[in-house]
Amino acid sequence: MSVQKKYNKPWPHEISLDGLDKPFWEAALKHTFALHKCTICKTYYWPSSLCTTHGDRAMVWAKASGRGKLHTYSILYRTLHPGFEPDLPYNIAVVETEEGPFVFSNIVGCKNGDLRVGMPLEVTFDDVAPGLSIPKFKPAARKRKA
Repeated sequence: MSVQKKYNKPWPHEISLDGLDKPFWEAALKHTFALHKCTICKTYYWPSSLCTTHGDRAMVWAKASGRGKLHTYSILYRTLHPGFEPDLPYNIAVVETEEGPFVFSNIVGCKNGDLRVGMPLEVTFDDVAPGLSIPKFKPAARKRKA
């Protein structure tokens, strides 16, 4: 995807409360979708500083499949931030990743009217500015029958 000359929307580091997700954004710059993973039980999280299964802090960022399904979504016709006005109407979606965690994103590559809960999705990366690539999801490519 093409890089915009000026990105007028909030950058992730501006809205991150604790910086815990910094490695996620660093991976996205390399077009890699990453999730937090417990090194003991191998459970994936978005993100978490400790595993809720046993309360351990043995968490690492790990490459994830980038596949999932649409859990729910909303279509926005108004926005509070002026940077998003040119995109109206746009969707905000909750994607259930193949690994389990739910992530917020946008669905691209299809019309808002074609969105369906449960539709299979795959990650794509939107290189919006130097130093910032945003993972978004698109309808998964259909597999051909052999």
